[in-house]
Amino acid sequence: MSRNLVAFGLCALGIIASCQATAPTGSAAPVRAERCDLLSPRGSLITHPQYSFAQHEANVAAVLFSLLREQPLKNGFPEREPLMIMVKERPGVPQEAAYILRSAPGPGPVTYEVVHVRAKQQIVVGGAQVGIDAATSNIDAQTVQALEQAWSLMAREARWPNQEEASRATLTEVAAWDKANTYTFDYLGDAGYGQGMVTVPRPGTCAAALANLGDLLTHYPHADEANRRRIATQLRQQSEALAKRITGPPPQ
Repeated sequence: MSRNLVAFGLCALGIIASCQATAPTGSAAPVRAERCDLLSPRGSLITHPQYSFAQHEANVAAVLFSLLREQPLKNGFPEREPLMIMVKERPGVPQEAAYILRSAPGPGPVTYEVVHVRAKQQIVVGGAQVGIDAATSNIDAQTVQALEQAWSLMAREARWPNQEEASRATLTEVAAWDKANTYTFDYLGDAGYGQGMVTVPRPGTCAAALANLGDLLTHYPHADEANRRRIATQLRQQSEALAKRITGPPPQ
């Protein structure tokens, strides 16, 4: 699915005002070596839900992406557009999202912003209207480019698990049903759209490393300047390590 088609879906929901293509934020990542666990596809796209058969995803998107509606225009484009998105869900707990926005194309340099949004109560189909708490902060291009390399590979290469992986995931989810975090990762950049998900990622896996990056992003906008620098360093280092693990030679 192309980035423009996904952006069109976001437009249809009123989440972004128009569809556009912008300059790449980094170089294309090399092809994956078979050494990393992969994310699984989500049955319905969080960023392009169909109300007729994906009401949960549609409700989550309407709440967590509400800040992206009715944006002011800059040079004829929305002032900001999503580049990377993480949605985190857990039974009985309000949903939250962290996303990186990039500025509209123009004569000046592209700028980036981290947004953390948390629903004030759990979003359920047919439930009451839900408000949000949100925090935002600018983030440097170097950190975004490091994140993008690993994030885009993981999201774009999501695939259905094999029988062994599916059985293991089911057992894990049943054993931890009341504390099972489900992470959904979207990439809407120039390398091509991708979305994948994982529930209770196993420690030490690539999916767990990506989930940790997403969790770090949720803390970034709430931190003071010194701690934001520290978190940005962690994001770069961990992203570079994950990208190297994904694209490196397979284990012997």
